[in-house]
Amino acid sequence: RQVGSAAQVSAGTFFIDTAQKRLILGSDPTGQTVRARPLQKAMTIAGTGSTVRGIGVRNYATSVYQMGAVTAEVPKITLENLVITQNSSVGLYAWAADHQFRNLTVTRNGLMGIGANKADRLSVKKSLITENNTERFKPAPVSGGMKITASADVVIEDNSISDNATSGLWFDMSAYNTTIV
Repeated sequence: RQVGSAAQVSAGTFFIDTAQKRLILGSDPTGQTVRARPLQKAMTIAGTGSTVRGIGVRNYATSVYQMGAVTAEVPKITLENLVITQNSSVGLYAWAADHQFRNLTVTRNGLMGIGANKADRLSVKKSLITENNTERFKPAPVSGGMKITASADVVIEDNSISDNATSGLWFDMSAYNTTIV
């Protein structure tokens, strides 16, 4: 668990001293692997109608408040043939309408694979969403494979959603007129 100062470090906690570029651990790491990542966010997509194809995003230390290693923040984003894997919290998060996500591989992210809110007419097709929530976050308010909230007319089609800790596919808070094929 991360704490706010070096003075607060005790067994099972750590502190990141950015001024001195140090990681202070409260427990002896002998025999364990310790990893720290300086990269927090891979991509913020903020251009309406943008398309991103054929890239991989891996090992970002995204904090929960940043929403995802990749975020689709305006309407009409198309994502195709992306691999989003092994990021510390959420792999991909979307808000706004009319997103088209196809042929994504979203696996082994720490908290959740894909999240969406107020994403009317979101389409997720031919994608692999597996083994997310590797850090074993509690089920609520969010964790697992994919959670979609406050969205209408969503289509989830021809995907493999499996082996996610907690939920695989979760609709909540005024999600309606959803099609799952």
